[in-house]
Amino acid sequence: MSTTSEASAQLIYPPNVHANSALLNVKFLSACFAGAAAGILGLENLHGFALFLASTVLTSLCVGVVNCKGRVGKYVHGGWAELVNPGQDNAFTFVLVWTLFYARDNFPRLVEEGKMKIPLRQCLYPRLPNAGTAPIVDQGRDLEDR
Repeated sequence: MSTTSEASAQLIYPPNVHANSALLNVKFLSACFAGAAAGILGLENLHGFALFLASTVLTSLCVGVVNCKGRVGKYVHGGWAELVNPGQDNAFTFVLVWTLFYARDNFPRLVEEGKMKIPLRQCLYPRLPNAGTAPIVDQGRDLEDR
């Protein structure tokens, strides 16, 4: 009969550990792509989180049906609940990538609509005068005279 330390060591099977890390990578990439899609599409508030929820469910269904052949409980310790659970890290990853792509694609539009109080030019170059209030001078001559 085996001792308890030997029995607990037998529960860790290297191919299963590798498969679990691959599952975490798939969930992470799904959260990244969903965040990028939500940001590029300009989704805000609950619409963006609905996209995250839909991508999580779709990814879980694909993994459960294709990889686990519908028998998720046999391959994933928590069953469908564990497979559908995105995890805190992936939720934060989604929000981070969402805001990154949203700001990258929608910042110029928000400045033009007046929803942003400080123009990007003033954020990057605070010593430059405001556009339209003072002419930019180059070597003592106005650029408008050229």
